[in-house]
Parts: sequence; C-alpha cells; structure tokens
Amino acid sequence: MNTQRLRSLLRLTFGNRASQLYLALVTAAAIATELLLDITLSPFSGLWVIIAAFPTFLVYVVADGAIWAEGPDWLFWLVWTLSVLFQAFLLGCLASRASRPARPSEWRGPAPRWF
Repeated sequence: MNTQRLRSLLRLTFGNRASQLYLALVTAAAIATELLLDITLSPFSGLWVIIAAFPTFLVYVVADGAIWAEGPDWLFWLVWTLSVLFQAFLLGCLASRASRPARPSEWRGPAPRWF
C-alpha cells in the first residue's frame, strides 16, 4: 500500500467533521463507561459503548457466544475499536461523497433529428 492511499484512508477516517464528531462522541461514551463501571456495578453501565458501535459490533456479539462463553476484556476493546474506526471510515466516505458537486453525465445519447 503506497503512502498516497494510506493518507486517503486516514483522511476519510479522521479528516472530516462527521467522523471527528462521531469519534468524539464514542470516546466520551467510553470514558464515561469506564468511570461508571468503577463507581457502580450495574450491568447496564456499559450499554452506551455498545450502542455507539452497534451495527458492526453486532458481529462480535454473535461470534463471542459462538466461540467461547466469556471472552477476554482485551478482545472486547479491540473489536470495539476496530468497529468504531470502520464506522468512522464509512461516515467519512459518506461525508466526502455528499460534499462533492454532482457531475453532469458524459453521455447524452443520440442527437435529435428535426426533419
């Protein structure tokens, strides 16, 4: 992978407002969850972290029950981080696609005949 392609991937993941806002909210949810887990032992205190990364994190939830009963904590945070980064990349792709002006079509079809 060349540096230009890597720079493009990093720019899509971290370089636009939509991805930055999403990553800030997810980081705030993770910090709040870690602080709440130290204070309370409620099983719902980690719910915001799972909701923040839900669509792609669902793969981990399904695989965790199928592979082993209780996965290690580092695996949870690794998969959570990868799913958050993947969703930030997808948000960056959508934001860059929405910010580009629409191009007119190159092919206009056959010319009309007026006789």
